[in-house]
Amino acid sequence: MSVSMGMAVRAQASGSTLWKGTNSTMRFSIGAFAAGFFWTADSCVKTPTLYFDVFVDSFFLLEILLNFVTGTFIHNEYVDDLGRVLLSYVQRSLFFDLITSIPASYVELATLKACERGGTGGDQSFRLVRMLKPVRLLKILRTFRAISMLESDVPTSGIISKILRSFRLPSNITRILKVLLVIALIEHASASMFWLVKEHSNSYEDVLLFLEDNGVFTCNGDHYFSSPCLLDKYVIATYFVVTIFSTIGFGDISATNSEERIICIVLAYIAALAFGALLAEIQDAVMQMNQQARDLSSLLNRVTDYLREKDVPADLQKRVLSWVRFKHETSVTFRNEHDLVRVLPSSMAFELRVKLHESLLMGIPLFANLQSEAIERFVIQIWDAMSQLTFPELVPIFKANNDKYHEGLYLVVTGTAIMVLSNGRTLSTLHPGNSFGEDMLLVKDGVKPKIELCSGETWRWRWISNGG
Repeated sequence: MSVSMGMAVRAQASGSTLWKGTNSTMRFSIGAFAAGFFWTADSCVKTPTLYFDVFVDSFFLLEILLNFVTGTFIHNEYVDDLGRVLLSYVQRSLFFDLITSIPASYVELATLKACERGGTGGDQSFRLVRMLKPVRLLKILRTFRAISMLESDVPTSGIISKILRSFRLPSNITRILKVLLVIALIEHASASMFWLVKEHSNSYEDVLLFLEDNGVFTCNGDHYFSSPCLLDKYVIATYFVVTIFSTIGFGDISATNSEERIICIVLAYIAALAFGALLAEIQDAVMQMNQQARDLSSLLNRVTDYLREKDVPADLQKRVLSWVRFKHETSVTFRNEHDLVRVLPSSMAFELRVKLHESLLMGIPLFANLQSEAIERFVIQIWDAMSQLTFPELVPIFKANNDKYHEGLYLVVTGTAIMVLSNGRTLSTLHPGNSFGEDMLLVKDGVKPKIELCSGETWRWRWISNGG
């Protein structure tokens, strides 16, 4: 890659976005915990993730520098002009990135080194120690960076979308998981803030008494910052915050002073604002996820009521309902593709249809070895010329030399088809992706095999005649 003066570097790779989002989320989670639960720790106590924080803070400072020289999209137009990129970044997100990327870990590391040198109250090292507590508060600002990435409107740029897309989860499931993760991050930050207020507004003895009243006995003596004690404190704080967010509290834990009551009021407002929007998102995702199931259920209920009204035998009812279900699902699949292709630009629609159908058609022996620059267009023309046919179980599709439909190519899309010789012996079973009759596309006359084709189960196929 070459870079000339006045030209920004091409847009960053998706792997960089993935790394950036992952580290942002980790920075927020660890940073909020450190700010809330290490507030009263001695300034010379090393937090568990100090060196990792230093590395990640350095990464995000480097990212800010790279954003000044990285191409971007402005009004749906890709721009790599250095001047426009600089102006766009300054106007768009520079201030936000600076605030949420303050390298608090640098001060922590400098403080730790000052303690190792034995700083005193009058020297510069001790002044760094006194700066440490306010700097730790800045870590909570990472909330906004993490949530901004998780709530990206563009699915391909959202960190969680990138991860979940590899599992091929439905989009509605992805939406729900993203919302749940945002809720968890908000509750995590709120729990850290609540515990910060708890320790700041109460004496050490009062905090220990509060913990013992709630069944926590792992924090006495020198164990206040031990792993078991930190876990118990975090669980209590998170439990209290969740009860505030989801209910009005159970009464087993309550605010004991004005500072705690104020933070509870703030958390209640956060819950009202954040959870209202997030739960509405979940409800919308669940409704969309169930829409197709509700449509099918409504259709089956109407058919069932009609069949019962007409006293149709139970066995026939079962077969009719099975067919209606299959036909509905087939129609939905066909309609989804048709509706999507209709709104896409022609070039994009063509590319999509090639990806959807190329592997199916190129699995046919007649087409598999074709070598041509126009093979993709040929595939789409073949697919467009084919007709969609559906058949229930164990229904004869055609008998050779008797039906006009056998003079063409059959391609099984779903279900199975059984090829039976005239003596009743099964010749072959065709599964999805298998085909029959491609040689009949090349000749109009000739001896035709005496073969009967019938459906082995409810199935769907594509068919093209030798005249198509």
